[in-house]
Amino acid sequence: MNHRFQWRHVLIGVIILAAAGAAVWTAVEPKSDQTASGSEQAVSRSEETEGQGGDHSESKTHGAIREGSPAPDFTLKTLQGEKVSLSDNGGKPTIINFWASWCGPCREEMPLLQKAYEQYGDQVNFRLINTGDGKITMDDYLKKQDFTFPILRDESGEVADDYQIINIPQTFIVDEQGQVIKRVMGTLSEEELMNIMKKITS
Repeated sequence: MNHRFQWRHVLIGVIILAAAGAAVWTAVEPKSDQTASGSEQAVSRSEETEGQGGDHSESKTHGAIREGSPAPDFTLKTLQGEKVSLSDNGGKPTIINFWASWCGPCREEMPLLQKAYEQYGDQVNFRLINTGDGKITMDDYLKKQDFTFPILRDESGEVADDYQIINIPQTFIVDEQGQVIKRVMGTLSEEELMNIMKKITS
């Protein structure tokens, strides 16, 4: 009887130890579906736009904006209050860039876009769309810069949603017929930007 009693306690102890070991393994095992934080060349738009006109963290599931697809038309105001439409392109190609002042990669890209504007502004429409900034924040940033290209404000975030912008900066090259011929996610290098400019103006 004593032997049976002892073996029963030993068996119970083994079961308890096995259960505890499984719990520890579950706690420390890495999650297989965790993803990296994203590219160093782009930052999440949703992190800064929470509470600023809605949740922009989800992209639309239809009509993906790819090379060869029509670019969604839009009408936005410049900082001077002038209304500008994508479709009013004057028979010229258009570069659309989504940016915000809190976005480090965007700030790195801005001087390159200014250089391209100075060189190609008479041949290409530049549409730099600020999304996610409050007016005061954007104005404070721009006061310290010498940019001369036109800046448009996407206050509601609707245009960024239409273009399925999750991370910024993002750049779209649109031809005279309103077709997307190139989409760049992340920061443009100077060489890449100038090659694009040469290609669409040749």
